[in-house]
Amino acid sequence: MNTIILQCNERDEPDVREWIKEVQTELNEGRSLYYCSWSCGKVRKVQVGDRFFLQRTGNGPRGYFASGYVIDALPEEQLKLQDSNYSKLSAAYLTAFYGDSFKICLEIDTIIDFDQPLKIDYLQSLPAFSGCEFRRYGSGTAFNPSYTEELEKEWDSYSANLAPQKLATRLIDSLCKKAATARREKDFNKAQQLYFEAIQVSERSLMAWRGLAETARELDECDIALEAYGQAINLATDKHILYLNRGKVFAQMHRLKEAENDWTEAVRLLPKLAIEVEKLRQSFKQNNPEKQHQEKNELGVNPPEPINNSPQKLTPNEVEAYNSLKNLPERYRKAITTIRIGQESFRKNLLEFWETCAVTKCSTHKLLIASHIKPWSKSNDKEKLDKFNGLLLVPSLDKAFDKGYISFDNTGKIIISPSLSDEDAQTLGIDKKLQLQKIDVRHQDYLEYHRTHIFKSIKKW
Repeated sequence: MNTIILQCNERDEPDVREWIKEVQTELNEGRSLYYCSWSCGKVRKVQVGDRFFLQRTGNGPRGYFASGYVIDALPEEQLKLQDSNYSKLSAAYLTAFYGDSFKICLEIDTIIDFDQPLKIDYLQSLPAFSGCEFRRYGSGTAFNPSYTEELEKEWDSYSANLAPQKLATRLIDSLCKKAATARREKDFNKAQQLYFEAIQVSERSLMAWRGLAETARELDECDIALEAYGQAINLATDKHILYLNRGKVFAQMHRLKEAENDWTEAVRLLPKLAIEVEKLRQSFKQNNPEKQHQEKNELGVNPPEPINNSPQKLTPNEVEAYNSLKNLPERYRKAITTIRIGQESFRKNLLEFWETCAVTKCSTHKLLIASHIKPWSKSNDKEKLDKFNGLLLVPSLDKAFDKGYISFDNTGKIIISPSLSDEDAQTLGIDKKLQLQKIDVRHQDYLEYHRTHIFKSIKKW
């Protein structure tokens, strides 16, 4: 994924200020990213999933005033599908042109006041951007990848500072606000889903990670809570409460050595927490009177029951999963848990969209599998979480789809591979009458990929 720079000169876009107000209204409602199109000059290498920043040029302060991601155009508007001369362009390019320049589809996640951009002169003054040639970037060109992480950090910090003054509008703030409301109303599943969506918008949001951690604790989803607390600790300045609460999760999982490490750090950062930590230790002793005869661990207390006194125990598989993560290097543990969080969000989105099996209408959710149309390993970050890149299927159909023995055309009708015998198809309940219960145009590119790269169109012995 590249980060590209798109330009905006008020002389050429005289309505830009009114447009910014429209974007702000949409983002404030927290419904979704704001969809629009923009010129990328004559650049042909922009890809779906690329990050972009809109840069103010011309008169006035020069700098960045909006950010988001490049997305697919609707099939009927894709230049590559409508004109064979442009077949090598990505699905982001539109049939409409801006003069003799290409236009691409975008989704905006953050926008700030046109007169208060993140100024290029300021960025150039920072040691982190030493050697970065800001002036050389034309519309559609890629930003130097050596500096993208620092640019994101400065952008997040700058827009967050402007937001309370209503000079910046960020979708992530709207999502977190809605999630906090859901938590207050005890709708923790909804809150968790909103925090997942917020993290998809920005993985650097302390508010989102902290909210997800607290919500996961309410739902007794300890692995998600631990990962979220870890991310929040990395981002936070005041870390003592985060260490204290993560310690509670460790204790709930009977991992008291790690709980003690976190509590010790919390007390070091804020000594007055020592009293509360001691009360936690004593409560764990009281919750486990039947285990007092066992040898005490380094904490001087016995492994506790879960803090909420729930009778639920960790299964052997869960214990094995937690231990395997714990023993992995940090960079791998983080990657695995982040994937797990993303997959959970993906499944929830599919359940909301399909409600039942996409083909059979089976409504027993525990039997349904969230299946990617374009495989996870082949998808970019946006595609991995896109609900239109997924089908909710019963196990037999999921396996047949995953292995390429069935696919679906753009109207949703099933296509059966000649590699699947009639006898096996009958055994699996697969016949030519099956079809998707509904289909959106945004499914079509993914289905085309599946038919081209996964589906077994030729009989293989």
